[in-house]
Amino acid sequence: MRSGRRRASPVGRAADRGEDDHDHERQETQRDGDDERRQHGADELQRPRRRPSTVVEHRRSREDSRRGRERDRRARGAVRVAVAESDEGDRTAEAPERGEPEERHGVSPHGFHPGDSRGPSRVGSRVVRLLHVTNGEIVAQSLELAGLPGRVLAWDDVLHEGPVPHGLPAARLNEVRARFAEERGWAAFEDALDRLDGRDRILASLKREEEVVLWLEPDLFDQLQLLQVVERLATAGNTHGIALVCPGDYLGPLEPGELAALLPQREPLGPALVELACRAWSAFRSPDPTAIEALLVEGTADFPYLGPALVRHLEQFPSVAEGLSRTERRILELVSEGMEDPAELFTASQQGEEYPFMGDATFFGYLRGLDAGGALLLRGAAEPTERGRALLAAELDWPGLAPFDRWLGGVHLEGPRPAWRWDPERRRLVRSGGETGAP
Repeated sequence: MRSGRRRASPVGRAADRGEDDHDHERQETQRDGDDERRQHGADELQRPRRRPSTVVEHRRSREDSRRGRERDRRARGAVRVAVAESDEGDRTAEAPERGEPEERHGVSPHGFHPGDSRGPSRVGSRVVRLLHVTNGEIVAQSLELAGLPGRVLAWDDVLHEGPVPHGLPAARLNEVRARFAEERGWAAFEDALDRLDGRDRILASLKREEEVVLWLEPDLFDQLQLLQVVERLATAGNTHGIALVCPGDYLGPLEPGELAALLPQREPLGPALVELACRAWSAFRSPDPTAIEALLVEGTADFPYLGPALVRHLEQFPSVAEGLSRTERRILELVSEGMEDPAELFTASQQGEEYPFMGDATFFGYLRGLDAGGALLLRGAAEPTERGRALLAAELDWPGLAPFDRWLGGVHLEGPRPAWRWDPERRRLVRSGGETGAP
């Protein structure tokens, strides 16, 4: 397990009280907790940035592929894994010795593992069936190599990019997401749709005794997946056994045995947390982004990484100063400082993030967009332009310089005067015309 970043519990609770507490003390604690959550929400938009994460390469697909191959090699042989915990306690089992990693049937290039299942695991007097859901192919592969019982499903959708409109049923939303993936050149429409529909079939196939374990990270990419998966399970009525592994650090660089050791630490998601996840997913998909601000004010502390992730999402709205998103502005700043290599730009940009969340393909899309609009020149190397310098000086407005058409969750921004902007000084959304969002 890597050290460095302080790890918080993935879900907040008022648990650590003695059993001899009086009722009025519990009520006081509950009131204090409610006040604290409201204050946490009110402060969330204003909180200072922490030190940048150093785990930038985790989101870089080329680095991911290299680490995946190395992990295959290192994981050969016997792997001791912690398999589950029972009501009576935990136990440790040894995975069978194997030379090469097991062949996975039905694995697509996008990380969907419909056929891989090691079957139930008997713990104490009960049979444990697990469905492991994680962010993408690399962690899914590591979970398989760890020898954990159950099936593995990579969710693998870049929800912070492209349309996630409100009001669409799951099947229709899958079509929208598959079309977006095709437009970005990430996958053919039919392949992407088959993968997305396949995820839903896996969730629909859950048995009553099967527990869903979510293996997710603290960044925006994963926190949005957390909301969607929980909402899908709630819609299907499968909320009887959901647990979360979110140690506050990145799972991709961990060895299979290190991942396996996290399984007994998974946190169950009770009804209150399921309900919070569903409300947050609805706010993210709302055509009115102030629904997110209202949720933050109400409080999201029971999911400690959700608030910062949603704020980071709001920072992708065009700024009131020059119409750039936080990502776009950071790119222009780095280019103006003399950085030219696109790969170095990607790394430096992500090092400025509290929790790096963007993959290189997404980042290079922003880079190409700035080039197309004349904010920089991309001819193998990135070069500054007068237009880019003027944007940084807030002398020009980006949506008025190039065709502007962008979806952020359920919000569609288009044209030279997008309906919503982000005020980085006040840390508030502003509607075109000056109206601010939630107080």
